[in-house]
Amino acid sequence: MLILANVSKAVVETIKECLAFAGAMPVTEAMNILNISEGTPLSSALINRQASKISAKNKKALPASACILKKISSAEKVLLREIE
Repeated sequence: MLILANVSKAVVETIKECLAFAGAMPVTEAMNILNISEGTPLSSALINRQASKISAKNKKALPASACILKKISSAEKVLLREIE
Protein backbone atom coordinates (compact mmCIF):
# COMPACT_ATOMS: atom_id res chain seq x y z
CA MET A 1 0.00 0.00 0.00
CA LEU A 2 2.85 2.36 0.84
CA ILE A 3 4.49 1.67 -2.53
CA LEU A 4 1.24 2.49 -4.32
CA ALA A 5 0.95 5.75 -2.39
CA ASN A 6 4.51 6.73 -3.31
CA VAL A 7 3.95 5.90 -6.99
CA SER A 8 0.68 7.85 -7.01
CA LYS A 9 2.40 10.85 -5.43
CA ALA A 10 5.19 10.70 -8.02
CA VAL A 11 2.68 10.55 -10.88
CA VAL A 12 0.73 13.52 -9.49
CA GLU A 13 3.93 15.55 -9.12
CA THR A 14 4.94 14.68 -12.68
CA ILE A 15 1.58 15.78 -14.02
CA LYS A 16 1.80 19.05 -12.09
CA GLU A 17 5.26 19.67 -13.50
CA CYS A 18 4.07 18.97 -17.05
CA LEU A 19 1.17 21.39 -16.65
CA ALA A 20 3.42 24.09 -15.23
CA PHE A 21 5.84 23.53 -18.09
CA ALA A 22 3.24 24.36 -20.75
CA GLY A 23 4.51 27.96 -20.87
CA ALA A 24 7.48 29.38 -22.74
CA MET A 25 11.03 28.25 -22.05
CA PRO A 26 14.04 30.58 -21.96
CA VAL A 27 16.99 29.78 -24.21
CA THR A 28 19.33 29.25 -21.24
CA GLU A 29 16.98 26.65 -19.75
CA ALA A 30 16.72 24.90 -23.12
CA MET A 31 20.52 24.79 -23.34
CA ASN A 32 20.71 23.33 -19.82
CA ILE A 33 18.16 20.63 -20.66
CA LEU A 34 20.15 19.62 -23.75
CA ASN A 35 23.51 19.85 -21.90
CA ILE A 36 24.87 22.53 -24.23
CA SER A 37 27.31 24.90 -22.54
CA GLU A 38 26.64 28.62 -22.80
CA GLY A 39 29.67 29.48 -24.93
CA THR A 40 29.03 26.77 -27.52
CA PRO A 41 27.88 28.09 -30.91
CA LEU A 42 24.44 26.68 -31.74
CA SER A 43 23.82 24.68 -34.89
CA SER A 44 20.89 22.54 -35.91
CA ALA A 45 23.13 19.46 -36.08
CA LEU A 46 24.35 20.00 -32.50
CA ILE A 47 20.84 20.64 -31.19
CA ASN A 48 19.36 17.59 -32.94
CA ARG A 49 22.25 15.35 -31.83
CA GLN A 50 21.96 16.41 -28.18
CA ALA A 51 18.16 16.06 -28.21
CA SER A 52 18.39 12.57 -29.71
CA LYS A 53 21.06 11.47 -27.25
CA ILE A 54 19.16 12.71 -24.19
CA SER A 55 15.82 11.36 -25.47
CA ALA A 56 17.34 7.91 -25.95
CA LYS A 57 18.65 7.92 -22.36
CA ASN A 58 15.28 8.93 -20.91
CA LYS A 59 12.89 6.72 -22.90
CA LYS A 60 13.25 3.98 -20.28
CA ALA A 61 11.95 6.22 -17.47
CA LEU A 62 8.56 5.05 -16.29
CA PRO A 63 5.76 7.57 -15.58
CA ALA A 64 7.91 10.65 -15.96
CA SER A 65 9.19 9.79 -19.43
CA ALA A 66 6.41 11.62 -21.28
CA CYS A 67 7.13 14.85 -19.42
CA ILE A 68 10.89 14.47 -19.82
CA LEU A 69 10.57 13.79 -23.54
CA LYS A 70 8.26 16.80 -23.91
CA LYS A 71 10.84 19.00 -22.18
CA ILE A 72 13.57 17.73 -24.48
CA SER A 73 11.40 18.32 -27.54
CA SER A 74 10.47 21.80 -26.37
CA ALA A 75 14.10 22.66 -25.67
CA GLU A 76 15.04 21.48 -29.15
CA LYS A 77 12.32 23.66 -30.73
CA VAL A 78 13.32 26.73 -28.69
CA LEU A 79 16.97 26.45 -29.71
CA LEU A 80 16.18 25.74 -33.36
CA ARG A 81 14.02 28.89 -33.40
CA GLU A 82 16.88 30.80 -31.79
CA ILE A 83 19.33 30.00 -34.60
CA GLU A 84 16.90 30.87 -37.42
